[in-house]
Amino acid sequence: MIMMPHEASEETRLRALRDLDILDTPAEARFDRITRMAVDILRVPMAAVELVDATRVWLKSAQGLHELDGPREGSFADGVIRESGSLIVMDAQSDGRFRNHPWVSQGHRARFHAGHPLRVKGEAVGSLSLMGPEPRSLSVAEARILLDLAAIVERELVIRRWSSGQEDTLAAHPSDRRRSLLDSQTGMWNRSGLSEVLWHEIGRASQPGGVLGVMMASVQPSRPSRTVLRELAGLLRGVLRPSDALGLWDESTFLALFPGWDAGTVERIALDAMAAVRSRAGHRPPSLSIGITSTERGRRLEPDALLRLAESALLDARAPGAAGLRVRRSGSGSPVRRRGEAGEIPEMTEALVMPSGA
Repeated sequence: MIMMPHEASEETRLRALRDLDILDTPAEARFDRITRMAVDILRVPMAAVELVDATRVWLKSAQGLHELDGPREGSFADGVIRESGSLIVMDAQSDGRFRNHPWVSQGHRARFHAGHPLRVKGEAVGSLSLMGPEPRSLSVAEARILLDLAAIVERELVIRRWSSGQEDTLAAHPSDRRRSLLDSQTGMWNRSGLSEVLWHEIGRASQPGGVLGVMMASVQPSRPSRTVLRELAGLLRGVLRPSDALGLWDESTFLALFPGWDAGTVERIALDAMAAVRSRAGHRPPSLSIGITSTERGRRLEPDALLRLAESALLDARAPGAAGLRVRRSGSGSPVRRRGEAGEIPEMTEALVMPSGA
């Protein structure tokens, strides 16, 4: 059983955590950047922003870890929040506090751990944690870097950067019911969550001067591994604004929503996404096809019609013989009609191609 020094102190700590309203929210690039820096600078294979709930540890961001949460009892993060400073465990397999935790005894078989408490309103709500499969320690300089990175995480925890549509979607679901809106493997919005966000964003885009851009990005071959999806999700988050919504529409297609941006602006983001994939995906990057569309400013377009526009652009970009990473932008405005119906599918107005060998 999890024991805290004072029950009242634990209640105050949990209140501070839940006041953040961050549990079971989609992954965000601003936290991913910090965990990536921790991995690169401190030379560890695993790093995570861990938030300690009543009975579980939930990961807001993770590098090298596939789980979104784990049991609190016997966890590193539970040990960290009891400390006034950093907790460094050179070899967890010989430490009775942690050796039976699944991340030590199974799966990742973490042996080294270093974590610094994340404090909000004076309460330790979680840990910035580093892990590795071999026993080691941290130098004085490395320990200072960990402390500095933890301070950046603390600052980000108290800042809200969601779009209004995402805020409305999260507000409609208590934190303990939000899991149904998130993809269990990548931590992004799933199709259900994106559908709700889209409904809210369409309403705002229909107001005078409002506009909503949409990007569909499909990975080839179909049914990519979860490792590939997580890698691509991180790259896409890195080129989007914090207020843009990104999620998995199906098992091989990402959907991104851009409040306030039209198709022309989204097109530039798509080019940045292609460049990011090429720069980090190695010698054989996956094929990424992207379809782009947007509403017309101040005019309402029903969600299904907007999605059909994006899908038609994506299908064109995925046409047989299309090699490498491709982007096609559809015309925006009118709902899509199937061929043979009044008002056929709008003609594709522009195509940008980045060959795989470029």
